[in-house]
Amino acid sequence: MPAPTITMFGSVIGTAEAGSAIEIFVDTDDEGATLIATAVTNGDGDFISEVELDSFAGMNITATATDADGNTSEFSEALLIDLEPPVLTLLGSAEVTIECGSGPYVDAGATAVDDVDGDISSQIQRTITRDGSAATVNTTVPGTYTILYEVSDNAGQVATPVQRVVTVTDTTAPVLTLNGTPAVVVECASSYTDAGAIATDACEGDIVVTATGLTDGSINTMTPGVHVITYSAVDSEGNAATSVTRTVTVADRTKPVITLTGAPSVTLECGTGYLDAGATVADVCDTNAAVVTTNPVDPGVVGVYTV
Repeated sequence: MPAPTITMFGSVIGTAEAGSAIEIFVDTDDEGATLIATAVTNGDGDFISEVELDSFAGMNITATATDADGNTSEFSEALLIDLEPPVLTLLGSAEVTIECGSGPYVDAGATAVDDVDGDISSQIQRTITRDGSAATVNTTVPGTYTILYEVSDNAGQVATPVQRVVTVTDTTAPVLTLNGTPAVVVECASSYTDAGAIATDACEGDIVVTATGLTDGSINTMTPGVHVITYSAVDSEGNAATSVTRTVTVADRTKPVITLTGAPSVTLECGTGYLDAGATVADVCDTNAAVVTTNPVDPGVVGVYTV
């Protein structure tokens, strides 16, 4: 008749041959001398005894099984009655604050020691939640993460849980980088397409850049002058990047074009009147450009004149 196997999880539970009568003993030795409870195994060979063990703390508990033919087993392996829960100790700080985007979070963990089972740190169960839902500590997502540590010893005694609160914060402003050069000179009436800027946030990656001083991505190149384009960016936590600027100078460096009206050479008889045909002017930038005419022709004096 094989001996039963027993464990303690608040009650005494175990297995033996189906239909066996179980006797449970306590003593300071391996083989019990004091009967404290009985049970009967079910058809699967399982049994449970709701025996109160508080008064037997520190003693050994054993059991025997007797089958229907009256055969009684040897005593089971003795177990020390362990009524003290293990002690959980948090390693590191109970409150940790880390900057978003600073890299993976490495938890300091916890230790668990039991007066009977010794170091049971490997049995610690760790649960991480964020806003009440299961999570992992994501250092790219600002928020508060709670890490709960729980453990029970081999007798089913549950330690008082400990926890760590990890807060991922985003206090770092994004960085703005200008595309192209900070100073640009363009010719009046030419096309201009701004090179823009990019903003990178340690937590959010690339974020939206806002530009002031542009209209539909360009400037008015028909008017000479200086245009200042300012770029700004703000992440979702309200951290504002240091703005950057580009100065675009619209310059008029192209000479106007004068076109003569009429022939470039005119001959007239002395004493007759002369009316100059004039000229037109075209300027790519200045629509108000005008022709200034200097006319020294004296029809009464023979000579060659340049108008």
